[in-house]
Amino acid sequence: MSTLKLTVETYTKEAMGSVFFWEVLGFLALSEAGIHYLYPKNQLPLVEFIQFLGMPLYLFLVFNVMFQENRVTAFEIALFAGWREVAYGKFITALLSQVPFLVVNTLLLLAWGYDRVMWALIAMGLIYSGALLMVTLVGSKSGSYVLSMAFLFILPISGVALLQTQASLGNTVKGFMAYLLYVLSPVYTAYAEGRGLLELSEGNLVLVVGILTAVLYVLYAFSFRVRNLRVS
Repeated sequence: MSTLKLTVETYTKEAMGSVFFWEVLGFLALSEAGIHYLYPKNQLPLVEFIQFLGMPLYLFLVFNVMFQENRVTAFEIALFAGWREVAYGKFITALLSQVPFLVVNTLLLLAWGYDRVMWALIAMGLIYSGALLMVTLVGSKSGSYVLSMAFLFILPISGVALLQTQASLGNTVKGFMAYLLYVLSPVYTAYAEGRGLLELSEGNLVLVVGILTAVLYVLYAFSFRVRNLRVS
């Protein structure tokens, strides 16, 4: 068995191996089904649940095992014989761990005809994972918790507040600000775009999400190497 494969299996087991993980996933799926049952013709309650609670809670649960002190990271690099195995292992685990949530939500959203929300959810997973991988480099559990909470919960709400302010003034958000809001709150912004509150080009949106996620993942690998190369 290759060292990278062993690293991925170790992190994946830590992230998804507990009964609690699957209980949370089940709770989120049932909650979404319940919200849709109560509001079958109104997407907003479901959009708000996914954007501000469902996906952030799930990602925090996944990344919680990767928020470590520097000394733990140094031990893992020594244990798995190199910084690449640890860095890439966390990266692959971050993507694999999202599969259960995305599969469940894709099936539900397609069944309900919420295609726009589904694609935004996938973009949200890619962008947020890149940002949280950067947070894992902090080297302090408490610091990682504070930064992850800010990114997962506070910044998206701030973006929505800005969007609602512009909407109340009768303004349509365009250009850089529209794409920035999408990065902060993909699911909610996709819903708002469908309501004509802002303008987004599908081609530019794919380009923005693709470039941003690539930059975040490359920056994560480079930063991890610079911080930990001397240990390997």
